[in-house]
Amino acid sequence: MRCYKKVFIFSSCCFIMTVIFGFAAYRSIFEYAIRDQVSLHKRNYVRQFYLKFPMPLDFRVYFFNVTNPEDVQKGGNPILKEVGPYCYDLYKERIDVEDDETEDSLTYTPHDNYIFSQERSGELNDDDYVTIIHPLMMGMVNHIATKSPQFLTILDEALVKLFQNESIYLTAKVKDILFDGMLINCTARDFSAMAVCTQLRTKMPGVKVDGKGYLRYGLLSQKNGTISTRIKVLRGVRDSAELGQLVAVDNMTRTDIWSNEVCNEFRGTDGWIFPPLSGDMEQIWMHPVDFCMNLHADFVEETSSNGISVRKFYSDFEDQCANCSLQKPCLPRGLVDLTECIHVPLYISLPHFLKSDESLLRKVHGLNPDTEKHITRVLLEGTLSLPIEAQIRVQFNFPLQSVGKIRFMQTMPEVIHPVIWVELGVVLNGSFLRMIQAFFYFLTFVEIFKYTMLILSLLGMGYAAYLYLNNKKMYSMKDTIQTALKKRNLMRKFYLKIPIPLDFRVYFFNITNPEEVQKGQTPVVKEIGPYCYDAYKEKIDILDNEGEDSLTYTPYETYFFNQERSANLTSDDYVTILHPLIVGIVNTVAKDSPPLLPIVNKALKSMFNDPQNIYLTTKVRDLLFDGIIINCSSQDFSAAAVCTQIKTQVPDLTEVRRNVFKFSLLGPRNGTLPNRFKILRGIKKSHELGRLVELNHEKESNIWSTKKCNRFVGTDGWIFPPFVDKNAGIWAFTTDLCRSIHTVYTEDATVHGVHVEKYYGDLGDMSTNPAEKCYCPTPRTCLPKGIMDLTRCMGVPIYVTLPHFLRVDEAVQNTVKGLNPVTDEHIVRILIQPLLAVPLEAQKRIQFNLQIQPVKKINFMKTLPTALHPLLWVEEGIILEGSLLKMIQSVFIALKVFNVVKFCLLGISLVGVGYGGFLHYKERNLGKVTPEDNVSSATSKSTDQLFKSEASSASIMNKSNSSTHNNTHKI
Repeated sequence: MRCYKKVFIFSSCCFIMTVIFGFAAYRSIFEYAIRDQVSLHKRNYVRQFYLKFPMPLDFRVYFFNVTNPEDVQKGGNPILKEVGPYCYDLYKERIDVEDDETEDSLTYTPHDNYIFSQERSGELNDDDYVTIIHPLMMGMVNHIATKSPQFLTILDEALVKLFQNESIYLTAKVKDILFDGMLINCTARDFSAMAVCTQLRTKMPGVKVDGKGYLRYGLLSQKNGTISTRIKVLRGVRDSAELGQLVAVDNMTRTDIWSNEVCNEFRGTDGWIFPPLSGDMEQIWMHPVDFCMNLHADFVEETSSNGISVRKFYSDFEDQCANCSLQKPCLPRGLVDLTECIHVPLYISLPHFLKSDESLLRKVHGLNPDTEKHITRVLLEGTLSLPIEAQIRVQFNFPLQSVGKIRFMQTMPEVIHPVIWVELGVVLNGSFLRMIQAFFYFLTFVEIFKYTMLILSLLGMGYAAYLYLNNKKMYSMKDTIQTALKKRNLMRKFYLKIPIPLDFRVYFFNITNPEEVQKGQTPVVKEIGPYCYDAYKEKIDILDNEGEDSLTYTPYETYFFNQERSANLTSDDYVTILHPLIVGIVNTVAKDSPPLLPIVNKALKSMFNDPQNIYLTTKVRDLLFDGIIINCSSQDFSAAAVCTQIKTQVPDLTEVRRNVFKFSLLGPRNGTLPNRFKILRGIKKSHELGRLVELNHEKESNIWSTKKCNRFVGTDGWIFPPFVDKNAGIWAFTTDLCRSIHTVYTEDATVHGVHVEKYYGDLGDMSTNPAEKCYCPTPRTCLPKGIMDLTRCMGVPIYVTLPHFLRVDEAVQNTVKGLNPVTDEHIVRILIQPLLAVPLEAQKRIQFNLQIQPVKKINFMKTLPTALHPLLWVEEGIILEGSLLKMIQSVFIALKVFNVVKFCLLGISLVGVGYGGFLHYKERNLGKVTPEDNVSSATSKSTDQLFKSEASSASIMNKSNSSTHNNTHKI
């Protein structure tokens, strides 16, 4: 009967579900399935195609070959001949993908790979030579003419040396113009050429070093490979209408380029995916990141492609200037100024000036605009909103005009000069479409099957709830002591946000004999400190990757001065220390460009109020966080040149007023989000807990000279895997040094009743240790023991050691007086509980130093001694206390109790075994029968046998008692 009822109930449920979901709600289910599956959810195939396009895109390049370059130099209009297409297979992929479930967003980095297709290019070859307007030369001239016309004379001198050419035109191979790079000769030691080359290396994206003194620049070289842009789009999981919507580019949620605020807002998708069920849309919007602008495509007509009904959309630049212009008045119709977007004076349009102002065509000969050949178009399927065909076409142009201060540009015509135009196309093939159709059939089946399985899942959930309630206490205790970064673990909470502030201390080396040092005597310093700060550490923007068992985060730090722990010291105290900026600037120029030292000598007077020595007297707060003044308001060329270099090389300068900046030593660390870490959570493999696998989306650094030293070894320094092996020591990567530091076991100790192991760490000895040779400044020049050059890491010539030159070469220690190295006070140390790998105490200590030496071309540095001069040293420490310490103590109290109970049980067991053996031995002896004379056979029964049956009858008991009495009497 019970079986019948079960079958009846199950059959009735299936029938009801079939009626409801198979007939009444079929259309709604179908649309729901479409919206659900055409999203960027991790389970969807659409996401896979979006992240890695399954076929190469057709990328074509057409050059506008100039047939009359000499006439244009004399003022004639350009005559162009289109050469192309040069065809490439473009493989597009999105890498370093991060999902944000809360925001329903997906963040990625584009990765493009271009491969020349000889078959589709026909008789053309990428070794062909073409003559086009020189893009790099024109970009530099237009930029300087617009932003800094006073430097045109310097640029005129530099151009001939850099490009070996007195013409605005370039004849070069196609491969060199696009990818391999046009040659820039930077071997000249002339100041103008060096200055321009410096700007190109530091500010021009895509410029690469090609041998000593040469650079190369390709128009598309920076697009070939990983593109250093992070793009965030909505996944459309919660709201399918937002699928692909562009949210942020490099963490910016809008631009600030265009004159109309509406144009600065991101509108539409990234151009590669569109929301489903868009069959009735009259416009589709997209935001090409390369152009920093919103574009819309307008519906034209219904048509078909490969037998599939599609809607055709056209896009152009006709109204862009009127709505979102950068200029007043607007550029001619059909042109868009990308200067603020790509930082190069470049205009884009449709190819052959299609749908552009007729004046543009009149000034250039050889163009023939054709709508079907030159328009940007999309053929969109209306239900899934898949682009069945698409061709994106863009022409790049430079504004050309006479420039009086450039010798070979004094008689140029005023014209918008085309350079190249490109087409990016895709046509989905039949097999791909059939796969998509089969996929959605499968999804429909899955949707129906999903609801059928609902009852079983609910039963499973009920059973799981039962197990959960029954074992809640056990899991609670287990989670308390687990070290893996599971979401339910207490250790994860403490890891993500340390519940107590870290003790951050700063000690200054106050100079006591500044006048004597200026005359060449040894510096004498006096330590002042500590100035104590509360450092609050937190990890934000957390992303978990279950498959990879990783956790990605951004560190966030804030510092607050602690007057109580600083005692009589205040942040308003004045200290006199080595001027970090003046000495840093001079050392950099002396090392890289000694001929420019006279310019620096002149610039320092206006920038730093005519300094008379290498020392700075200022408040502690200004030096560390608030900032010291750098005055760049002088119109003098030398000051402007030095300030330009400072702004490009010194991070996080604060502009307090026009051309006046503030620089602080620790200000960039306060409340900033500098890095992105990915570590392993240790759930699958506990020995990998905390191991650093990526920093800023890179799996290793590229700073040092060997691959081994560029690897991330160890953890991020905030958590360690359990069961520490004292023989292997502890490794941790520190971003302050751009390297991993090894601490070695020293001794055992006890802290707050908990057993710990003490580990010490230092900077090693690159001069004798082959494993550390990669940290040498050059392959042939290694620093003495205990010193590390951070020029490659920080971009400034600063040296780090342990405080007071602890474990530093004795010869270096003798260059400064007043230091007193003490191991326990100045070493990097960790006191760690080896079982749980929890640091109960830790102090990270580091000293910053600058090299001083005589510099004859700097007035106040001519007679300096040679020394490694300390600036200050910092200590970042933590001593575990509060609830976390109590939790650790409770774990070990529980372990001690367990050990006591364990041995007690063992003792009781041994006693029990011994007592059992004793009883066995006794029983064996009692079981033996001794024959006696005149003893009847009835008395041979043993006492054990007599007591086996407690239910014996009274007569048997009486007989037994009588026999026993007789036996006793006879004995």
